[in-house]
Formats: sequence, C-alpha cells, structure tokens
Amino acid sequence: MKDSTILNNQNKNDSSKNLLSIRNDYVFKRVFSNKLILAFFLTAYLGFKIYEDDIEIDNPINGPLHGNDKVNIPDLKLFIKVNSKIYGRFDIEMQTTSYEYLWKRFLHSTSNMYAEQVLKGEGYKNINNTFTILIYSSNFIEDDACCHIFLLNDPVYGVNYKYSFQIHTIELQKRSTIFENKHLKDNKYIKEFSKLLDFLSSNTEEEYMNAAANSPVMQSALNMIQRMSMSPAERAMADAAMYAKANEAAAYDEGMNIKEREIVINMLNDNFSFETISRCTGLSSDRITEIKSTL
Repeated sequence: MKDSTILNNQNKNDSSKNLLSIRNDYVFKRVFSNKLILAFFLTAYLGFKIYEDDIEIDNPINGPLHGNDKVNIPDLKLFIKVNSKIYGRFDIEMQTTSYEYLWKRFLHSTSNMYAEQVLKGEGYKNINNTFTILIYSSNFIEDDACCHIFLLNDPVYGVNYKYSFQIHTIELQKRSTIFENKHLKDNKYIKEFSKLLDFLSSNTEEEYMNAAANSPVMQSALNMIQRMSMSPAERAMADAAMYAKANEAAAYDEGMNIKEREIVINMLNDNFSFETISRCTGLSSDRITEIKSTL
C-alpha cells in the first residue's frame, strides 16, 4: 500500500485533524520545491507543457516534511527551459499580507533577479527573461480579475520589454472569475488551473481533498501537507505502517516467485515446450530459461 493510502486512511479516522495551510510560507515553498508539483502549476498557469526536466530550482527545500522543522526559508527561484533553451528565470511567492510599499519590494526583488545574472566581466547577451509570480491570498488589485501581468512598456516611443521583465499576480479570492480572465482565454489547461487555485485556497481537509480529487499531482501535494501536519509520534506511526505494508508486499512477491518457479519446473519435468509453458503461465521465454538454469 502506498504512503498516500495510509495517510488518507489515518485522516478518515480523525475527521477533526487540522492541516497546515498551503499558504503558510514554509509549507508552500516545501511543497512547490517538488518538481512534479511545480511543473503541474507552471503548465496550468502558463498554458503550455512544462516537464520536470525543464526546471532547475536554485534553492529547493528538501528538508524534513514537518511544519515545525522550518528554520530558514529562501525564496523559490528557478529556471525554466523550453525545447532545451532557457525560457526564463522565475521567482514564485505566496503573499498573505499587504502593506504600503509591497509593490516597491516586488519591483526591487525582480530587478535584482534580473541584474544578478550578469557576473563581473561578462556581457549581457546571456541575461534571461525574468518573471515574478505573486500569489495573493487576499485582494490586491482593485478590479474583479483573478490574474494580471505587469510589463515594462513605453507606449510613446514604442519601447517594450514585455519579454524581458514581467510581474504576474494571482489573487485567490477572485478565482471565480478565472474563466473570464483575458490572460487565460487561450489557456488549454485552465480547468486544471482553476482546481489548483481551489487547492491553494483550501482551509479544511475536506476542501483539500475535493480540490485534489482526480488529480494524482495535487493528491501528492496533499500527502505532503498531511505529513507536515503530523506530530512526531504520528509520523512514526505512519512510517511503521508503511514499513509493515512494504514487508507484507515483499513477502507476497517472494511467495509468488516460489510458486511460479514450482509450476515451471513441474511443466519442464513433464516435457512441455517453452512455448506451451509461456502460453499457460504468461512468463517470457527468458524467464523460463532463467528458472531452468537453476535446476
């Protein structure tokens, strides 16, 4: 039985269990340091397929899966490649509070990320496009749109840096308007993105489970949150249950191998051909040869 099944069964027995919020800074960065989950998010938001191998994370958080284990939480920065070429450098943040100079902080951090790509003595040709994606748990922009893209652009002289420097905002409280958003109208993954925003907005275990239904990737994210929400004693119990199930599966496989060998040997002793044995047992000729060599 897989880890996910064990965790889900345990939580069914404890319906009052509180889970850590995905909007918690450590939880968000720990979950999104998983390349499978990060690739799912980027694909759903950007609207084109991003694979795990396309992503290079500068500073992944790969420490213990427990909310109380956090010490230092660096920003989640990464490169994305498309067709083996760098598409851009990204900073992805979850923001739960708003304050007067928040825009200046994001402009400053995005500018730094753009500028730090140039080392002393190097030219500028290797500077990559720079994107900051800010996910807000509360309202931030004074309109009804869920997503915005802010660009450097001078309409008077026609100077446009839109492919070089972008700040994206995603407001979770406005997610109901996602299908009306002009930036997402051609996004073929918009349904997955909508479910993902529901997941990021979840407050209860039931809401997490509903959002993650039929999505193995979001289920994986939920498993991580469930484990991070466990006490050390609960984690020890889950690990012990997993170990017991693994041993049970291994013992079953070993028993099946013994029975399989016994059947093949009996058929060989009765002078059945390899073709007949293979047809009756479903084993390959190589496997039958391997068993025969042990006689």
